[in-house]
Amino acid sequence: MSAGTGTANNNGTITVTADGATGAIATGGTVNNTGTITVTGTASSNGRGTAGIIASGGTFTATGNGTITVNVTGKNSVGIYAKNGTATVLQNNTDTADGAVNYAVDTNGTINLNGTGTANTGASALLFYNDGGKINVNSPLTANISGGSNTPATRGTAFLYKGTGYSPFYSFRYIYMGKNKFGNGTTTTLNNLTLIWQVVQDYL
Repeated sequence: MSAGTGTANNNGTITVTADGATGAIATGGTVNNTGTITVTGTASSNGRGTAGIIASGGTFTATGNGTITVNVTGKNSVGIYAKNGTATVLQNNTDTADGAVNYAVDTNGTINLNGTGTANTGASALLFYNDGGKINVNSPLTANISGGSNTPATRGTAFLYKGTGYSPFYSFRYIYMGKNKFGNGTTTTLNNLTLIWQVVQDYL
């Protein structure tokens, strides 16, 4: 963990298997990761989610062989999260289900996916949540979307669009979202994303 103007360095192995815990968090300062961070867990009994990386007011940066592996479930759980901070990762593997989110940004948060990644988004989970930040898919990311077969509400979802009032999702909104929430405003980084949808059979 880093806070204030401090710096924390990980060049070894961090393994977290507790519910409601976080692998690395930067509330200020910088976390430098050249090692391996592995997080597994679900939401705790008091509703606190499990998180792989949190950059909330600080900076998380992976260099060298820095690797992130996250397998989380439950509401408020997240693979990589940024708000008023930046999380830059290299090789990243995130698995989510039951209300968890693979990659999430809030106000002025930025996630840079600078290494090859794999995301598995399971039942009732969300691949990308973006509410006022940027998620830059700068390297190949393969995302597998799966989930329940009996109702759309139990299936995994790739994107969440938040409008104001009645907001029909016209094609220009998709283009705007791609360039501004997943790019620099002119170009998008979503060309590095491969989405694989698991075919499900609805119950009749």
